[in-house]
Order: sequence, then C-alpha cells, then structure tokens
Amino acid sequence: MTPAAGTSHSPTDVGQVLRLAPSRDASALSRAFVRPLVEQWDLGPLDYDASLVTTEMVTNAVLHAEHDVVLALRPIARGVRIEVTDQSPAILPHVAPHQTGALFALTLGLSGRGLLVVSELAARWGVDSTQKTKTVWAELINGQSGPSEPMLQLEYELEIGRAS
Repeated sequence: MTPAAGTSHSPTDVGQVLRLAPSRDASALSRAFVRPLVEQWDLGPLDYDASLVTTEMVTNAVLHAEHDVVLALRPIARGVRIEVTDQSPAILPHVAPHQTGALFALTLGLSGRGLLVVSELAARWGVDSTQKTKTVWAELINGQSGPSEPMLQLEYELEIGRAS
C-alpha cells in the first residue's frame, strides 16, 4: 500500500492510519494494510491474529457506520495496537452471548461473534467513546491472549430518560 492509497506515514514509525469508506471492500483493504506493517515491525507471529482482529473490528464498524471508518495501527511493546474509529458513538459494541441450537445456526450463527474472536485473541481490548466518535481498540501481544474483558471509557455521560 502506498501513501497515495490513503495511508499516513510517520517518519518515526509510531503508527499508520488508513481511512476506509463503509463498503464491502473495507475488510479486504484493512487486511492488506495490516499484514505488511506487522511484518515490517518484526511482529510476524502476530500477523494472522492481527489480520483477523482487524477484519472483525472493521466489519463491525462498517455495518453500523454511515461515514468513513479510520483504522490505526501502532507497534507497542512485543505487540501491536489496532484502533477502529467510527462516527456512531451511540452504538456501543458488545460480545454476543454464546448460543447453540438449530435456530441459532440458521439465523444468528453467521454473525455476532466478531468481538468474541477479538476477546479471545487480544491481551486487552476496549471502547473509547466521545459524543462524536467511538474507537474500538485491541492490543495483541506476542505470547499473550484472552479471553479478555472489554475496557469502556466514555468521555460523556449518557442521559437516561426517567418516567415521572
């Protein structure tokens, strides 16, 4: 991927950013962006997991976003931090409960497991939300994996209507 393809390169290699339109191609573009960076940062053992986690997080954002999604990747100690930011802060992600049975297999079995995958592969993951954006992030560290519980940081208070 070249700078003209939508990446922002830093001279200190502190991270890379890719802006993605909410389209069917977003997941494939995100994988093509992630794998070479993980290898470039000598984190080769994490390349498959980083690609999978990125795909799940980008797919979730694209399903709920009406605007572009921003994917940021940064090397951290023995690992990589993946951040996906969208402009849908009211839709907070959650891990779908594990279910079985024929109805689940026929209806919901094809989706709803993305964050379960993230929680199993990430050493840490969470959500940072403001009034305008939401960032779902995951940290993959060589030799460490989940299951991990999400960390939630809201930079505003939710207003809950009360019946009088």
